[in-house]
Amino acid sequence: LSGTLQYHGIDADNSSLTQFDTLVQAAINAPASYSDLSDYNIVFFGDSVFGNYQDFASIPGVIGALTKASVHNRAIGGSSATQLTHDDKSFPSAVQRFLSEDTAEISGEKKLCFVINYGLNDYFTGYTVEQYRDGLQAGVQSLQDAYPDAEILIASSNFITAFDNGTAFNNDLDEILNDYVTGAEETAAAMNVFFLNTNEALQWNPQNAACYLVDAVHPNEEGRFLFGTAIIKALEEDIFSYPVH
Repeated sequence: LSGTLQYHGIDADNSSLTQFDTLVQAAINAPASYSDLSDYNIVFFGDSVFGNYQDFASIPGVIGALTKASVHNRAIGGSSATQLTHDDKSFPSAVQRFLSEDTAEISGEKKLCFVINYGLNDYFTGYTVEQYRDGLQAGVQSLQDAYPDAEILIASSNFITAFDNGTAFNNDLDEILNDYVTGAEETAAAMNVFFLNTNEALQWNPQNAACYLVDAVHPNEEGRFLFGTAIIKALEEDIFSYPVH
């Protein structure tokens, strides 16, 4: 494991083990309750924030474990929403590969939801917000055409400490990371799908981000858990109309 709860052995400082024990006892004394989504398939598209982790401690893993939804992680590290060629790692290309494959695992009686998270690599690479929005729109449109009854949630990128907390200019238009968050929100509205402003939900900032990031970009275990529960809350509030816990 990474982050503040990492434990190195009996010769190390016991504070992390004590912190973990306190966390466990708090969970036992006041257990959280999450909606039962066992009747849903949730498919995730995104970059390394989703794609670098495939186990129970991934963001899709957290959501599946807490809600009993069947989760399918199609995120790819290093990918962006911006599409340059039809066979790149971009969101529209990933959707086309997904649609061309045997999707029997999600074509049963369960309902379907897509969760989409891009923006960091679009910003890092210097793609414009317009290119980013075009990619998001193309991918979402393909999913809507193929699965008109599916629900779709676009989650914005998370706060980072790299590139001067996301305020550095990486393209000629002087666009910063928050411009891509706005672009995601505008695209969600234009496509009539749901939107989660991850920054507003998590409230990570220059003062506390180190507690939730394993590096300057990627969430650690605690950060991924909080990201996952923020998505669950958004699903409960916006899509499933379940009570929020």
